[in-house]
Amino acid sequence: MNHPEYVLTTTGFLVMKSAYFDELTIDKIKNTSILNRSLFSNSDAEIEDYMKNNVIYHSGEAHSVFNEYKVKRTADEFFRMVDLFIDSICNIPFIEFIKLQAVNKNLSPIMFMFCMDLLTARFPERYHNYSSLPGVARLVPGKTVSDQAIEARGRTLKEHINLRGSNYGLTWDTILAAIIDEREAFMMLFKQVLVDTY
Repeated sequence: MNHPEYVLTTTGFLVMKSAYFDELTIDKIKNTSILNRSLFSNSDAEIEDYMKNNVIYHSGEAHSVFNEYKVKRTADEFFRMVDLFIDSICNIPFIEFIKLQAVNKNLSPIMFMFCMDLLTARFPERYHNYSSLPGVARLVPGKTVSDQAIEARGRTLKEHINLRGSNYGLTWDTILAAIIDEREAFMMLFKQVLVDTY
């Protein structure tokens, strides 16, 4: 897969390269929440090993905005999260974003299920299922997803899109409109896609 305009993030998602994401080096990663979790030292070693030959990106701004909202819980902080999500993620059409994740060998199976919940409009009812997922359950660089699993993802995605027809209708606008009034649901979307903490 060769998509130079996209970057792999610490959450496992491929996103459009932008000023919101900085390249993470082995030295910088020590200061993030991705590593230094003693329970997950094997995963930490896999991420560090992967980073010797590959680049992973991180959004310090997303972390900052997310943490500010968690502390203050104000409308201003919430809409800062919404604005950042729109500016950093919604620059890829929704269906293209999902297709990109389907071929992403570094996105865990559970996070592809997360994508399918967004695609099937079940996310508003199921977002709680993702509340306690550790970062290591999202990014799987040491154990990339097999070619067979990628093919299965593609078939699942194609079948679902074919069932809905060419007038699919799901866009980032419709996704966000369905959850914007449920702040916890939006916060979960923001966290899973942009923030590598749990």
